[in-house]
Amino acid sequence: MKKRRKTAIGLSVGVLAAVIVLAAVFAFLTRGINVKSGQANVVLKEDKLLIGNDVLSINYDISKGTYDFNYRGKQIIGYLEASVVVDGRTYITGAAKKRSVVKEKTKAVEDAFGNGVTVAVDNDFDDVHILQYFTVYEDKPYAILQTEVEGKKGDVSTNHISPATFKMPEGACQNIDIGKAEDMRVLFVPFDNDKWVRYESNTYSMAHKSYEVTAVYNAVERQGLVIGSVDHDTWKTAIDIQGEKEGITYLEVYGGAADDQTRDTQPHGFVSGRTVKSPRIFMGMFEDYCKGLEEYGKANAALVKPLEWSEGAIFGWNSWYAASNHIDADTFLNAADFIKQKLQPEGFGSDDGAVYINFDSFWDNLSERELIDAVEHVHAQGQKAGIYWTPFVYWGNDPLWPVEGGEGATYGEILLKDKDGNTLPAIAGGLPIDPTHPAQIKRMEYQLGKFVEWGFDYIKLDFLTHGALEGEHYDKSITTGIQAYNYGMQKLNELLSEEKAGRPIFISESIAPLFPYQYAHARRISCDVFNELKDSEYMLNAMTYGWWQKELYPFLDGDMMCLHKRDGGVFAKYEEALMRVNSNAVTGGLFLSGDNFNYAAAYKAAPENLPGTPEAVERSLELLTNKYIVDIINNKKAFLPVEGNKRNGASDIFVLQEGDRAYIAVFNYSIDKSKTMDVDLGRAGLDAKREYEVLDIWSGSKTKASGSLNAELAPGGSTIFILQ
Repeated sequence: MKKRRKTAIGLSVGVLAAVIVLAAVFAFLTRGINVKSGQANVVLKEDKLLIGNDVLSINYDISKGTYDFNYRGKQIIGYLEASVVVDGRTYITGAAKKRSVVKEKTKAVEDAFGNGVTVAVDNDFDDVHILQYFTVYEDKPYAILQTEVEGKKGDVSTNHISPATFKMPEGACQNIDIGKAEDMRVLFVPFDNDKWVRYESNTYSMAHKSYEVTAVYNAVERQGLVIGSVDHDTWKTAIDIQGEKEGITYLEVYGGAADDQTRDTQPHGFVSGRTVKSPRIFMGMFEDYCKGLEEYGKANAALVKPLEWSEGAIFGWNSWYAASNHIDADTFLNAADFIKQKLQPEGFGSDDGAVYINFDSFWDNLSERELIDAVEHVHAQGQKAGIYWTPFVYWGNDPLWPVEGGEGATYGEILLKDKDGNTLPAIAGGLPIDPTHPAQIKRMEYQLGKFVEWGFDYIKLDFLTHGALEGEHYDKSITTGIQAYNYGMQKLNELLSEEKAGRPIFISESIAPLFPYQYAHARRISCDVFNELKDSEYMLNAMTYGWWQKELYPFLDGDMMCLHKRDGGVFAKYEEALMRVNSNAVTGGLFLSGDNFNYAAAYKAAPENLPGTPEAVERSLELLTNKYIVDIINNKKAFLPVEGNKRNGASDIFVLQEGDRAYIAVFNYSIDKSKTMDVDLGRAGLDAKREYEVLDIWSGSKTKASGSLNAELAPGGSTIFILQ
């Protein structure tokens, strides 16, 4: 089996492949267009256009309006066209009456992705031009694709535009040629993390629409094609792939997705102008699809920087699982005191000593004075305080209810509506607010101003997808849900900026779209994660296929760890509690307790006389202060999955390499069956020939391993090994 590559994949090229591509380039130099930047070239001879570097090439047939994507001299995917829907008519490049390369737009470029070359092809129709842009870079194994529609007689308007699409004839299909067709998978990435949605790695015949990004890959050999949007300011992007057992029958990468997965009830908004551009699309081929997805994340981050966090890792506590809607001052303060007196002396906390004690929903059970006193209490003992808010949701049902800080406006005025003026339906019981309404901005200024005034250092933002819904917005220059979402989140960031607040405030997204990402320091990798085994497996499904989001957010949030019993929930077994800790360590850098410590105040005096059971206290003392776990969290690095063929399940092995040291986390998701695991160290990316000293961080046992690592796991068992 193929080993995971340790270096950047796809940047070095076999000599044979370089000769093939360069020979093709030189053959085209006799006449036509020739633009070059380092190893990136654009060459036109007659009706054949080639744009490429020494890794990849795009071959465009001017006579047909179709193009192929090639890697190392081999076609990966072919028959691709661009399409746009205008006034109900679909324009597809293969049907243009004539085509030509636009010489003035074909040039060397230097942009956020690097140095390269861009070529533009004009497809001429009676009433529109469709321009296709292809950009290839000197040292990148990916191209950037974009489509633009231009009206001949005036403005155009579209809510569906695609830089890459093909539909095979009836009974035909094409296999994405990435090597052996062995356990081929198509990745489904959800638009957001609501409703316990799962990531999926589907076979061709089960493939369906993915959002913003997908990968088509061989799960055994790991070669893969990665396709995704790098623009998240206007469009919701989807990659719709359909197939049969033998291959893919349909592919469309387009801006304009709006359906139940984006939580929309309205069509995607129209974008209008003399010209309208699609989102830019990343298309790259990689020897290891994992490296490809990380490269995709880095490409996004090069274009729009993630929100920086210069402080330490996030340790602390959150009230939701502990008390839910029953939160009160005593519960909050008892948690703060227990953590200060018992956990922090044992090492629980970031390298800079920070620990966050956070309110969740229903913090308004407390009076303003109680909230201020609570913040002052935790600050006095060197801790920080957190709060919760849903900026784009109205939880009431009275349209005449006054908007807080809204200067007389009512909620009925600021709710998002359809084109007929009807309020959009509730999601999860909450009505969506229009982020562009002036009274909503006043509401944000008022409430966020209060949080800053009260002294909070952390804010958890929830149900943010409400702000990205399609609808009719107050600001008529904003016509799509993503435009409105960016508008609202930019305002929120301004109000919580260190310059405005006078201190750094950590911003954590809970239920939220995956993209755009630049407004938060953390985002929950999945929906809510309770305290049962199935909950940890659910969260690790998201890590199995979404770990690469570490390139977009400083922290991936595995949710709070309830080690005993959540409010209104069930009691966790010890193995389930341990798995919550180990699974959160895999996400890297965000480590929040979620237990109720009301009975902990008496723990130091007479633990045997505690009301209720002391398991939450005992488990927290044991599991949250393990020095190796604390070190892993302070390292702020996410683990990688070893396997990606679990369909809608989770990998049971994750790995993190740090110099000569490696961490391997193993999980048994069966609650009633033990499991023997032999971890192939080469498959995990380690040196299969090296003998490693192995430490089990929980049992303390020490062994040696070479080639493979044996793990014996009890039902529901999990552990983390350190290899060095």
